[in-house]
Amino acid sequence: MSVLVYIAIGLESFVKRRVDIVSIDHVELLLKHTVLNYGELIYCRDYKVYVRDKWMTTLLWLDFKNAYERMHKSVVKSLLGDR
Repeated sequence: MSVLVYIAIGLESFVKRRVDIVSIDHVELLLKHTVLNYGELIYCRDYKVYVRDKWMTTLLWLDFKNAYERMHKSVVKSLLGDR
């Protein structure tokens, strides 16, 4: 079994609920930024790669933050209508 399977099994027994482990390489930028900056590192195969990915994600987030915020406001406004 892979290391991730062992981590998932350990987490499931600790939190008493089902746990899914997903590679952070394949998630949307906002989620990746949030996880890397506010989450807790559980397992890291290569710390240099982790630091590089965190740095690059932060730079991308800073580039796209305003666009995300405008899009979010637009979606909320369209869902709520003119209230």
